[in-house]
Amino acid sequence: MPVAGDIKSIIVEVCKSKNIETCMVISRNGIPIAWVMSNESQVETIATLCATILGAADVVYGGLGKPRTQSVVMRSNGDTILITSLSAKALIVLGSSTMDEESLKKVANEASGKIEEVLKREA
Repeated sequence: MPVAGDIKSIIVEVCKSKNIETCMVISRNGIPIAWVMSNESQVETIATLCATILGAADVVYGGLGKPRTQSVVMRSNGDTILITSLSAKALIVLGSSTMDEESLKKVANEASGKIEEVLKREA
């Protein structure tokens, strides 16, 4: 199975088992690798924006002499979106209306190990 298919299987399971509405794995430059989301017509736009948001946070932190940003959290009306580093080449984006930031970080950490194994096969 191709890498994207393996990653898709992992994130489908994450979404089902953890009640997460949105899960994306994207490259650092915003190319979608695998995703589960309700509005798939916006995949490329959202992937590009998420990579840009984390990249902008890196610039801010770097300008302040701080280490590279590990994650960015956005909240709106009870929804939480987490954009976090997965590896040197990829990010994971999780969105939920039922989970808070810490819960999403735990899910991201759990999924990261499995996804990193798949990404290493590609390298």
